[in-house]
Amino acid sequence: MRKIVILGAGFAGLHALHHLERALSGRRRVELTLITDQPHFLFSPLLPNVANSELTLRSITVNLQDHISSSTRLVVDRIVDVDLDRRVLVGEQGVHPFDYLLLAPGAQTDWRGHEDWKPHALTCKSSKDAILIKETIDNAIVEAAQMSPERRKRHLTFTFAGCGPTGVELAAELHAALTRDVFPNAPSEIARDTRFILADPGDRILPGLPDQLAQTARQHLERVGFEFRLGERVVDRQADSVGLSNGDTIHCDHFFWCAGVKPSTLLSRHDRFEHDPTGRVLVDASLQALGHEGIFVAGDCAATPTPSPQTAQIAKQQGPIAAQNLVAALSGRAPKKFSPKHMGDMVTLGRGNAAVNVMGMTLEGLPAYAMYRVAYAGLMPNAMKKLRILAEWLEHDLNTQGRDDLPKLEH
Repeated sequence: MRKIVILGAGFAGLHALHHLERALSGRRRVELTLITDQPHFLFSPLLPNVANSELTLRSITVNLQDHISSSTRLVVDRIVDVDLDRRVLVGEQGVHPFDYLLLAPGAQTDWRGHEDWKPHALTCKSSKDAILIKETIDNAIVEAAQMSPERRKRHLTFTFAGCGPTGVELAAELHAALTRDVFPNAPSEIARDTRFILADPGDRILPGLPDQLAQTARQHLERVGFEFRLGERVVDRQADSVGLSNGDTIHCDHFFWCAGVKPSTLLSRHDRFEHDPTGRVLVDASLQALGHEGIFVAGDCAATPTPSPQTAQIAKQQGPIAAQNLVAALSGRAPKKFSPKHMGDMVTLGRGNAAVNVMGMTLEGLPAYAMYRVAYAGLMPNAMKKLRILAEWLEHDLNTQGRDDLPKLEH
């Protein structure tokens, strides 16, 4: 019996699985296994919307056991090694043999050598991160109302390292939630003393996205009070301050590390794969790892001949192509080349606003925000979850529109 294993249940892995389940339906001499360290799929691009209370975790997660074919084996295990000689995955719970393998373990936070900052930094990569951010923001506002002016200013300064999509979207969503839900019912000094600062070593925000979109986003964020420290790298983090490369110190209690991701170390440090400078595995046009027949890589860990961004949009496209080529290899057919299809760029700028670039045109405002919501809900790999996300967004909008019963903060 041929054993086909998919490692990872993110956008690439789950969409690959669905393709394989359809393609292999009825084949009795094939065993399909999905291995993941979590029993659910997490729609990580919408974690900022959980952090700002617009969505619940339930709406952006899918129980894998309920979402796969009854003939597919689901194994929850943390894989620690890919043994290419024995063709097995070595996990904490056991050893998992394969004949054909599709690797899609995703990416992890890139601390860039600053792992010691973890106790004093927040990230936005997991469900726990989103809940912690929400609790941190809520507590910060309540605590600040009881503090001295100097202490309050430091407590209400939120500094973000990284002006890519994660940093910009997270900061924008949190700021919009405070502006709409908290400031109208809080003492005036709460809004006055709240600062959102974004630092990045680059000379512009949203690198990799169209210039016009980045300019539109920055102009909006500056209008609502954001401060940008571009061309400056965060070089130090203490419990109550952030040091910048130009020697400046930002006094702040809350620091968000959004300075990028890197491929899973399971693959980036594997000495049998060839890698690009970022640690992604080099693959050919069919997404097969160079020099390794029957082993395909998709998503954040794949370095394609034509460079592709590490986005959910690309991972969703690569998964089915890698799966299709795995079946082709199994059947002795010619593979299909992966050719990324760019569907446009978009970034949320907070509740009711977004910047969207489609066919070279940049849109901003409520129409762009509606497009953002529909597009992101459409990426969810479950029809009922798509509807649930849209319904939760609508319900939250209706419940907060014009409300005067939100908690009031007093000294």
